[in-house]
Amino acid sequence: MNPILSGTEAFNAMMAGKHVMCRPVGDMLDFDELDQFPATIFAKTGFEFCLKLEMMEVSGIRFTKPLNALELNDGQDIFIVQPTCIVHTKYDVTNAEIQNSLLNGFVQADEENAKLQLQAIADLFGRVVVHPIVKTAEIKIRKTRTRKLKADTAANEQNSISHDVEVKTQPSEEAVAEPSISIELQVPAEDLEYKNLLNDLLNRAAMAKTPTEATALTSYTKSWSEAQRKPLLDAIHKRLNELNPPENAQVKEPPSLMVQIQNAKDLTELDCLEIEVSTRHADIQPKLMGYVKRRRFELENQGSEVAQ
Repeated sequence: MNPILSGTEAFNAMMAGKHVMCRPVGDMLDFDELDQFPATIFAKTGFEFCLKLEMMEVSGIRFTKPLNALELNDGQDIFIVQPTCIVHTKYDVTNAEIQNSLLNGFVQADEENAKLQLQAIADLFGRVVVHPIVKTAEIKIRKTRTRKLKADTAANEQNSISHDVEVKTQPSEEAVAEPSISIELQVPAEDLEYKNLLNDLLNRAAMAKTPTEATALTSYTKSWSEAQRKPLLDAIHKRLNELNPPENAQVKEPPSLMVQIQNAKDLTELDCLEIEVSTRHADIQPKLMGYVKRRRFELENQGSEVAQ
């Protein structure tokens, strides 16, 4: 069954990228594409709208394509296809079991298509479901209870003040009933989203072909906590070691002062190195100064040869 939408609901659905169709109210003809109507159709009266349902076929049985989270509003009626029955309940974005059913493709918007999907799945295994059972999820009403306790302070307490404290214990007529479905909350939906993304990033880190490709994965984790990021950072570090093993990394040390003196390009650079010699241990200074004098002689003679 395809629910009828108002003009406002249809417009919002169209802006969300959904396929909206239209027809005159009470018309027995099928719904038609929006391009067959004027652009102001959403503001006009006498028209009704619906979403075009995508169909699929399994084992020769046609039914609407299972819903995804983007097509649902919190509190909307849904029908979950299970091996033994169809569960009629309300969509709860925080309920892990419902979210898992959505991800696995077992949620329909109406009873008829839920039954068809169950029959199609059974037919794949040579089974026949003639009259699928539809169960409504149990609604539990939780009532708040209140009790009033008065805290009296001792007379010898300085600047004492008595307070009335509200504690939930006894029935109250003003208590608000909070409905909840019997499907228990196990894991918040945001945890499922984090785990799915983390698993994807861990796989990509393990397959990264370059260090840049591996380290770029951290850009997806800007909103994560340090604890959430740690598994990915460990995986990236491991992959970087695989791409460039530590034993293969060459440590480049600066040349010794003796080598720098021997390769001094001019007298100015040599003067700077001579100052550096004065900062070294007294036992090695004479040897280094010998190299300085030798290099100065070489540089001065090179200048003479050029002049000649």
